[in-house]
Amino acid sequence: MKVTFILLSTATTLFAGAVTAFDVQKIKKELLEGKIVPDALDEFEPVTEMRVTYGEKTVIENGMALKPEHTLIAPRLGFDPKADTEYTMAMVNLDSNAPQVLHWVTTNMNGTGIEERNQFTAYRGPIPPAGAKDHRIVYALFEQDNKNITILPLSKRVHFDIKKFAAANKLKLVNAVYMFTQPQESVRRAQNEMKPNGILTDLLDDLDDLIDDLGGVVDVNLGGRIHIGIGLGDGVQIGIGGHHTTRVVTRTRPTSTRRSRNTHAAQNAVEEEAFIPFSAGSSPAPI
Repeated sequence: MKVTFILLSTATTLFAGAVTAFDVQKIKKELLEGKIVPDALDEFEPVTEMRVTYGEKTVIENGMALKPEHTLIAPRLGFDPKADTEYTMAMVNLDSNAPQVLHWVTTNMNGTGIEERNQFTAYRGPIPPAGAKDHRIVYALFEQDNKNITILPLSKRVHFDIKKFAAANKLKLVNAVYMFTQPQESVRRAQNEMKPNGILTDLLDDLDDLIDDLGGVVDVNLGGRIHIGIGLGDGVQIGIGGHHTTRVVTRTRPTSTRRSRNTHAAQNAVEEEAFIPFSAGSSPAPI
């Protein structure tokens, strides 16, 4: 029996308005100061205002810092679309040792909202490991050369290259904004406390085998504030979180390999960092 879980994203798009000449120079200056250009993006001319909003009123401004619990749920995207034009947005971590990690891609957006069909990859909130420096997270908005395009398949989220991604899919960069995400000591501490060898490890191993070929996300939203999720994508990921706290246990593996109880020590820290264990309101994705 094949079981498929489909959850629509809570993210929406908002009208943002046109970019003024002053805004253009400010945007370009801030992206250079943050080394977003040229570390991730080539120089470009912003032509569409872009707004990324977490929660009810946290609008991302270049260089601001947020903790992982504030970016647990996908943000709302705002931009001023051209007539008869669709857009793609990519959210990328530039400071993982991958070195780039993909956290979210939405495609074929026209400014009226983000639906399940727009989710090329499900939203995964960033969690830098304990002791790490703040990580730059860039949100890049691209104009598509055609409507309803098909993005070329991606094999993994780590070792992503946003420039190659844009070139391969004929995407024109029209704006970008970035923030810093701060290490969450409590999240990492909880992960370490919940993953020692024992009953929990055995349970995760057994569950790992049961869902080896099942992809998707199971997500329970209790009253809009508490979320319980089990990610069934690249392994087993169980999480319980709210607006200000997160308790998670993560067990990831290559999707093509079934793991045994004696192989957990070989876990890749980069991939563990790349995947938040669940994302309330996100949908299944290819990776």
